[in-house]
Amino acid sequence: PGADKILTSDASGNATWAAAAAGGSMVYLAENVITAEVTSISFNDLFSSTYRNYRFYFNNVLPAATNNDMYMGVRATTGGTLLTTNYLCMARGTTTASGWVSVAVQAYGAAHTRVFNTASATDGINGYVDVMNPFQSGAADFTRMTWMLNGYYVGGSSWGVQYGGSDTQAVTSCAHMQFFAGGTHTGDASIDGYIRAYGIKES
Repeated sequence: PGADKILTSDASGNATWAAAAAGGSMVYLAENVITAEVTSISFNDLFSSTYRNYRFYFNNVLPAATNNDMYMGVRATTGGTLLTTNYLCMARGTTTASGWVSVAVQAYGAAHTRVFNTASATDGINGYVDVMNPFQSGAADFTRMTWMLNGYYVGGSSWGVQYGGSDTQAVTSCAHMQFFAGGTHTGDASIDGYIRAYGIKES
């Protein structure tokens, strides 16, 4: 049948070999490895018109101090201010102690989104963040973000999973993404974490 073929069937049940359908695959774009304490983790000039949707994978990302929160935001220019984000849902989830993590805050006008609250500095945060339509422009365009992250939830003294969603209304395209811990730096030498970025193909 040749390479890169899949077996398909038509309406009459006739089997043939055909090329696999395109679209939906993820393309590796960039990685930030955290081997020491840093003020933030930035992906500059990452978003473009090539992809409409993106995914960031967290592996052992942690704040440098316990009982700290992890945040994210988008910027229109390198090193510029984080664009205003309207929280649609803050960290909601569950813990190994069978308790709920619920911080459903409607905080319009904030310049970042909290994606994990009261994390431990010794247990890394793992999971993913999806970003949809960051490179559009116009007053009615929204960059929407959803996430699912797990780590040690200090506020509940147990392992937890937190998830949520937010959006940013921007009148210009967003090309840059930033992750950081609130009130202190991110990462230390005890755990080498990383965040990897992928673009999602549509064809």
